[in-house]
Amino acid sequence: VHDRIDLDSNWYVAMYEVIREHMIDAVRASGAPAAEVDRFRAAFSRLLQADIAVVVTALTDSRRGRIEAMAGTAQRFLDELRRVLDALAARDLTTRVEGAWEGENARIQGAFNEALDALEATLTEVAQTADRLDASAGEIATGSHSIADGASQQAATIEEVSAGLQELRADASGNATRAGEGRTLADTATAAAEGGRSRME
Repeated sequence: VHDRIDLDSNWYVAMYEVIREHMIDAVRASGAPAAEVDRFRAAFSRLLQADIAVVVTALTDSRRGRIEAMAGTAQRFLDELRRVLDALAARDLTTRVEGAWEGENARIQGAFNEALDALEATLTEVAQTADRLDASAGEIATGSHSIADGASQQAATIEEVSAGLQELRADASGNATRAGEGRTLADTATAAAEGGRSRME
């Protein structure tokens, strides 16, 4: 009982002294001679010392058992944490601290599992963002290819137009040359006609 209520040993040892004094006073009040009171005091003190020894031994055994139980619980809890950390090291974010723990262990379990939940949510969001970025990069690459293809087609069209203009320029130059030759022939014909008319007069 003392262990369960965690009573300091000084308190119940002090109560033994209260009991001893109360019993001695009762023997004295009954009219016993002083020699009888002294013999009672000595005998009762030995009885109380024996009882104190029994209680202290029981208290020590009880506390040792409680400490051993606590140590066993602590070891099991550490083993459970180690299991979760091993899973986390293997990139498994779904494992959580399991078991019905009490006291500080329960608080650590809750905080640990909340941290794992937050970590899993953050990494999932990062993975989704990476997927979106990858998809956007693919779209940009496709758009770049389309722009490059369009630019190539425009360049080919410009080359075709340029070639056509060069052909037109060549045709225009040929036409100008032929027109010049025609003009020379016309001038020659005109001169010949003028000469023929002069001779006819």
